[in-house]
This record gives sequence, structure tokens and C-alpha cells, in this order.
Amino acid sequence: MVIKIVKAGQRAPTACSLQTYTIIWVKNEEKKKALWEACGKQRFILEAPVILAICTDVRRLMNIAKIYGFETSLEKSLGNALRTILLQKVFYSFQCM
Repeated sequence: MVIKIVKAGQRAPTACSLQTYTIIWVKNEEKKKALWEACGKQRFILEAPVILAICTDVRRLMNIAKIYGFETSLEKSLGNALRTILLQKVFYSFQCM
């Protein structure tokens, strides 16, 4: 089921088809605990059987901005917005399966 969810998210369209994110499947208990610490010790992180950490790949955005001559501070402003958009796309794509 997890593989289907990730594949649905990978197929979801993004602006300009940039795919500026990475999905990390966290299974290792030590890494789950480190994630739990980093995320304010939210109980559900330790209880979840599967964690998909969705990370914005700002380097891809910056490279594209350089190619097109844009000056931007994407590292500071878009990370959270992009993760939110991706999560919406993943869940929407999964619901359509």
C-alpha cells in the first residue's frame, strides 16, 4: 500500500513538472526517534507504522531559477508551501486510485 501511495504522489503533476521534492520512507526505529525529537516529540511519529518524510529539494528550484535568470530566496520562503502542496497532491492522487 505504501508503494502505491508514493507512486501516486510521484505521478501527480507539479508546477512546470519540476518534481522539487524527495520522499523518504522512514522505517528504522532510531531514525523515527530522531524525527520525533526534531518534530517536537509528537507522539504519533513514534506510533505510526509508516512515516513518509516529504522534503523540499530547494537545490532543484535554485538551479532552475539560475537557468532562467531569476534572483530569489526560495530556501527561506517556499519549503513549507511546497510540502503542503505535495501532500495535497499525494492524497488526491491516492483517492483517485
